[in-house]
Amino acid sequence: MFYRRNWIAMTVVILGLAMFILVAQAERQDYEGITCSATTYNMVHSSPEVAINSYDAKGIRQSTHESKLFDNWTSHTIGVVKGVEGKWSWHAFSKTMGPDGEFIV
Repeated sequence: MFYRRNWIAMTVVILGLAMFILVAQAERQDYEGITCSATTYNMVHSSPEVAINSYDAKGIRQSTHESKLFDNWTSHTIGVVKGVEGKWSWHAFSKTMGPDGEFIV
């Protein structure tokens, strides 16, 4: 009986604290820009049925929007491209970093 009462009390406390978790309100921000990058592709496997490539791209972004959001940010992307019987899929990781050290992964 005492054990069950402790579980109920702990559950009420956790649910009560969960009500005070702050939720961030996202705001839409439009931007446009130009990205210049250099990409290196490496053939991993090639046959008539399957083609697999890896790639490494590095570049810089210039903002053309008046807010200058993402102006002079650098990007580094690595990924894999797979083609099976004419159907292609791309999987990549990208890190974009601003001049002040802020980054997006």
